[in-house]
Amino acid sequence: MAHSLNLPYKRNNPRSVRGARKRGWHVVDVDLRKLSGERDVSWMALCIWIDRGPCGYWVASHWLRQFAFESGADAVAFKLKWA
Repeated sequence: MAHSLNLPYKRNNPRSVRGARKRGWHVVDVDLRKLSGERDVSWMALCIWIDRGPCGYWVASHWLRQFAFESGADAVAFKLKWA
């Protein structure tokens, strides 16, 4: 489970993508097979890109291959960059 580490802890933030979906966060599915065909991208590289960028709170699940963003603008920026 990955989550935003550069922002202060908020007690009401979800700890999983499933919890984020229940709270109405924006969930983005990632197809690494499609991404690896275009460029050499790993899951860790995606997490680092999000953590270093101007994104707000987020959580990710490698098992589900999904990222959940609190802000819709962050989800759109991720889709434009990596989809």
